[in-house]
Amino acid sequence: SGVRLEAHTHIVMGSMPRLEALEACCQRAKISVIDLVFAPLAQAESLLTPQAREMGVALVDIGSDTTDLSVFEGGQLVHSAMIGIGGEHVTLDVKDCLNTPAVEAEHLKQVHGCAVADMIRADETISVPGVGGRRARSIKRRYLCEIIEARMEEIIRLVGEELNQIGYTGGFPGGLVMTGGTANIAGLCELAEQVLGIPAAKSAPK
Repeated sequence: SGVRLEAHTHIVMGSMPRLEALEACCQRAKISVIDLVFAPLAQAESLLTPQAREMGVALVDIGSDTTDLSVFEGGQLVHSAMIGIGGEHVTLDVKDCLNTPAVEAEHLKQVHGCAVADMIRADETISVPGVGGRRARSIKRRYLCEIIEARMEEIIRLVGEELNQIGYTGGFPGGLVMTGGTANIAGLCELAEQVLGIPAAKSAPK
C-alpha cells in the first residue's frame, strides 16, 4: 500500500489537425498508419546505440527550416527542443551575400561549402553564377565558407544555450550526434567541437 504516486514525465505537444491531415494523406495514398511516433524517438532507434542513450547523448537534427535537439540519458528521452533556424537560412545567406539564384546558392553550399573557413586554402577560387543573364564570376572559396560558418555557428550556439538552460553544461559521454541534410556540410563536427567543447560526430540512418 502507499499514500502517494510520483512520476517523471516528458510531455510532447502537437497539433491534432496537422496529425489528422497527415494520416488522411497516407490513407488516400493507400498507406495504412499503424501508429504515430515522435520523430526523435524514431531517429534514436536508427542513429543511436543503446549504450550512447544510456550514457548520455545529444542528437542534433539540422533540417531545412528547423534544428531539432533531443537529449537522451539513462536510456530515455529527457529533453527535446526545436530551434527555428535550419539549412534553408544558410542557403539564403549565400544567395543574398553572393547575389546568385537560390538554386545556385544551394549548389554552392553543398558542393563547395565548409563550416570552418580556416580549413580552406586561401588561394582556392570558385565560380558563382550571375543573375539576370550576367556572366559568372570567380570568388575566393573561403569567402563562401565564411558566410556558411557564421550561420552554422549561430545554430550551434543556440543548441548550446538550450543545453545550458536545462543544466547540461558538462558535456555528454556520448557527445553530440549530428544528422539531417545540412549536417553533410564539411567541417560541421569540427565547428561544433570548437564552439561547445563537446565531441561531435555525423550519423545517418542505416
